[in-house]
Amino acid sequence: MNVEHYIPADIGFVAAGANVQRIMNSVFTPRTDLFHAFVIYEYLPDEDDYVIIESRAGFGFRITRLSKYDQYMMFRISDPEIASQGYEAVRLVTQIGESRYDLPLVFSILRQVLSITIGGLFHGRWPHKINAKELKYTPDDRYICTETASETWKTVNYYIVPKGTIPLPSAYQEVINNGKLLELERELV
Repeated sequence: MNVEHYIPADIGFVAAGANVQRIMNSVFTPRTDLFHAFVIYEYLPDEDDYVIIESRAGFGFRITRLSKYDQYMMFRISDPEIASQGYEAVRLVTQIGESRYDLPLVFSILRQVLSITIGGLFHGRWPHKINAKELKYTPDDRYICTETASETWKTVNYYIVPKGTIPLPSAYQEVINNGKLLELERELV
């Protein structure tokens, strides 16, 4: 990592494997290689590492280290005034404390995708790729990884993805495409 250059609440993504990417991109639009999300909490200069906040299946909301990932992509809120609120955002999001992984949301997404697909076929339409805005979303006190990043910024009243949209990787890709998030780098260690 060498130098402190990420700031609190910068958003990182780990790329999806080729098979997962193929499945995601055949179902959702826009196309993306983003998959697992986390946010930067703080830099540890003595260890040349970063503390990150993430949510993982089997663990839920947790704090760990960036060094555990060999490859990742980093993004920052494009508005410097909003990005400067990152420290406050990560400070506030830690008030969540422990939280379980949001398996009910994962099942809801699968159920909705099946419903949209079957409904289209039933009405004689070939299934279309789904935009995250088409899915119903009710936030709760459990988080998938991409919710962790969006919840961090919601603590300072900033919505990365539009309010009411499931923060799927494709939803993040859409805001990246629209310039709301700027890519800092792709670390391929």
